[in-house]
Amino acid sequence: MTLIIIYAVYVALYVRFEGARPLYGVSNAVRQVLVLFSSFVMIFSMIFYSAIYIFSSEIEVHGLERENEQLSADAKEDLLTKLLNRRGFMPLVESLMKDEKGEVFCIAFLDIDNFKRINDTNGHDCGDEVLRHITRIIRKEMHGCSICRWGGEEIIILMRGYGIISAKERLEALRKAIEGSPTVFFNKRIPVTITIGLEEYKDTYNEAEEIIKRADERMYYGKMHGKNILIYEDEEPIIVPEA
Repeated sequence: MTLIIIYAVYVALYVRFEGARPLYGVSNAVRQVLVLFSSFVMIFSMIFYSAIYIFSSEIEVHGLERENEQLSADAKEDLLTKLLNRRGFMPLVESLMKDEKGEVFCIAFLDIDNFKRINDTNGHDCGDEVLRHITRIIRKEMHGCSICRWGGEEIIILMRGYGIISAKERLEALRKAIEGSPTVFFNKRIPVTITIGLEEYKDTYNEAEEIIKRADERMYYGKMHGKNILIYEDEEPIIVPEA
């Protein structure tokens, strides 16, 4: 718009002062050359600055698109652990429940034992490092599964293609891996364990929240009966063998 105004002013001045007496007289040939030159400079300037404006606009648009993509990713991702958050996790469970193929899957609900004590004793920075350390182990041990930080020290794992038997074997291996790998924080070794509740999807579940709630209830039962344990049935908890 600014370039159009400048060009309009240029044309208006040219028409207004076309017949004006110049301070220095020049031949008609030189005058025509100067007119053509100034017109060329004006047109070139318009094209040049228009190209810069368009190029800058494209860069800005691409930048905004990248920012939007990042915001979209952040909206579905936990900032501390880089795991999925509820917004990113729930649609995965819901889509599996609606799948006409009826793929088998399990939900595991994990909670870090005595996490409040870790924070109170060593500080929240230590608690954050414990969460990051636990996350790294879970990513390694549960490769191929969808993992979500549900909130605080609670983590949920979606295990596609796993029945209750195969799921509990893999989760028991995860429990032992975490138990055997203390978090190192400023040269201090922080022993950490987890309690896990496990539930397999059944046709009786109508909402994703229902299967998650059952796994959560089993995890809570484990908390009340010793911690550092995997609960996968509604009867008595399994006994964790001595290491």
